[in-house]
Amino acid sequence: MLIVPNVIQNLSFSTTLENDPNIPTYSDDSTYSVGYVVIYGNYVYSSLADDNKGNVPSENPLKWYQERPTNKWAMFDSFNDTQSVDNETITITVDAQFIEYFAMFGLYAETVYVKVEDANGDIVFEKTYDTVQYNISDWWELIYDDGVPQKKLIDKIYPYEEQKITIEIRPLDGVAKCGNLIMGLSKYTGCTLTDAKISVRSTTVKDRRTDGRIIAKKGMAYDRIIVPVIVDTAMMDMVVDMFRDIDGVSTLFVADDRDNDSVKSLSVFGFFKDFEMDFGFNKSRYTIEIEGVG
Repeated sequence: MLIVPNVIQNLSFSTTLENDPNIPTYSDDSTYSVGYVVIYGNYVYSSLADDNKGNVPSENPLKWYQERPTNKWAMFDSFNDTQSVDNETITITVDAQFIEYFAMFGLYAETVYVKVEDANGDIVFEKTYDTVQYNISDWWELIYDDGVPQKKLIDKIYPYEEQKITIEIRPLDGVAKCGNLIMGLSKYTGCTLTDAKISVRSTTVKDRRTDGRIIAKKGMAYDRIIVPVIVDTAMMDMVVDMFRDIDGVSTLFVADDRDNDSVKSLSVFGFFKDFEMDFGFNKSRYTIEIEGVG
């Protein structure tokens, strides 16, 4: 299945630190030099010119460069490496409609608490997720294993016409982080077959010097999956149109949506690179290649 994220522009409540206290808010009355950094709206901008005065950052791309979202809004953009970070529990509340799934990527937390209330204020969903995984094989690991923090969390919360969704990301080792928080409705795309391929691609540039040593300029790693899917031939046109519509749109692709024991590596937030379908009389098979946002 796939989930096209709802655009989150308003939070009814948030405890997340808005920004770096060392970065000032943009002012029309101030004059900025090249490289000066300010906050305007939900983004951090850097000045591209000297004597930069009276140029609103969001309206003057030749004068200002949009660096990144502010800390509060970093989890709602399309990149995993721009994280919302806090030393305390990150708590947000979103007033929404028809949210069926939520997902988190670039997660670092001890637990995550999710609560959904309907229009009457009744709790219709409530769950706490342990996000540290332990692989215990002997007494030593039982006592001393610190566990492995899981970076992905995906679950179904059931849609309502009016929902108030509260999420608490509780810190691990004194810090809580979230790279992407995604909410939306699912769309059925068929059944995944067993020979899916999972890979991690690196953008690190490596240069071998004349003395044989390799110098690496660290880039970013991103997930890539190639998934074979079987679908009713009667759905072929709908599936083709669906993937055409999301070309260039950051989307959550979930190739394994089992309630228990699902393989989280088969869930990627990113863009589809290639889609190819083989026609069948009753059933058709297609292959989709997905590249994560990194």
